[in-house]
Amino acid sequence: MSDAQDPRGKLAARIAGVFLNPTKTLPLVSQEGRFWAPLILVSFFLVVLRLQMLPLIFEQYDAVEFKEWYIDARHVDPDGATRDIEIIKQWTPFLTVIEAPLMVVIGVAFVAFLVRLLGILKYKMLIPFRTVFNLVSWVTLVSIVPIILTIFLKLIDLNFDLPTNLGVLFSADFVGGYFHRLLLSFDLFLIWQIWLLSIGIASLFQLHIQKALSAIGTIFVFFAIVNALFGGTQ
Repeated sequence: MSDAQDPRGKLAARIAGVFLNPTKTLPLVSQEGRFWAPLILVSFFLVVLRLQMLPLIFEQYDAVEFKEWYIDARHVDPDGATRDIEIIKQWTPFLTVIEAPLMVVIGVAFVAFLVRLLGILKYKMLIPFRTVFNLVSWVTLVSIVPIILTIFLKLIDLNFDLPTNLGVLFSADFVGGYFHRLLLSFDLFLIWQIWLLSIGIASLFQLHIQKALSAIGTIFVFFAIVNALFGGTQ
């Protein structure tokens, strides 16, 4: 049975193509309307991971420091704070199921907006937003890999994190809070997504891959610096 006759086979081929043959696949999926498939997959595994981490979240809610902060912030008595925190804990699983897919969609829409704006301002090309959204949605599929790996790590120990960014090489005490936050931005899988996005953009805007990579890389470095500057202090 051909892919044209079997939608599930075609979808599976597209998913495999993003990982194995992105140069051919990404221009195709950007013109198709199946952006929902990668969004659903990423959202599903992200929800699983967030639910898996609920014990750690509840542990933070039960901490004395959080209760004291809540009392000061909300101006309530200790008994009222205890009741409120219990309500928060009850609603957390439901909010997690809603929040995770919503953040995925918002993140994809924001990146698609930036890419479309880049096309308008720099390359004088008006690409339909849905086309760019399709592309970014399929590129986001790569984030499933670190999410699944993290899920397996959390099965061993909830405190384990996936060591895929440069921040694991140098401690905040060694390089300083700002540079440590900057190093955290340079993640292996994020760089992979930037590479795939550059391939897709090169196709959409009819550019050489190096020019597309330079443009997307510049935007990424800018946001990495801003995040490091305003991401808090160590």
